[in-house]
Amino acid sequence: MENIIKLACKYLILAAVVMYTIKCFSYFTAKDQESRKRNLNYQIFLIFSIHLLCHVCLFLNTQDMESWIYYLVEIGITLLYVIIFPLCYKKASRLLINNIAFLMLLGYVMLTRLDKEAARKQFIMASAALVITAFIPLI
Repeated sequence: MENIIKLACKYLILAAVVMYTIKCFSYFTAKDQESRKRNLNYQIFLIFSIHLLCHVCLFLNTQDMESWIYYLVEIGITLLYVIIFPLCYKKASRLLINNIAFLMLLGYVMLTRLDKEAARKQFIMASAALVITAFIPLI
């Protein structure tokens, strides 16, 4: 049963990444702001879905409950980034912010899979970078 779940997660991750890529390109072909906003919101949903599926695979491979703690920390950092950054930088592109969040979460998953100590250090650096970039416009 575990192998079936792992295999299903891998195919779902692949399908979600393809959908994410399509939404990145369809953002530019959208006719109005409302459809662009829907694309961006769907991208956020796909980003967090991919991240959850990656952590399910990671947990099934390692059977380590600590991976769920990393999952929660990663979600917290990314939510702060996605919420705070557009508030501080009014003209920031949400498409770019989504792509940064997507790549940041994939990097976290890879680091967590390879080396938990390196992942912990990366969380600290990412949190510090978030705080610094968020408060630069206020200075």
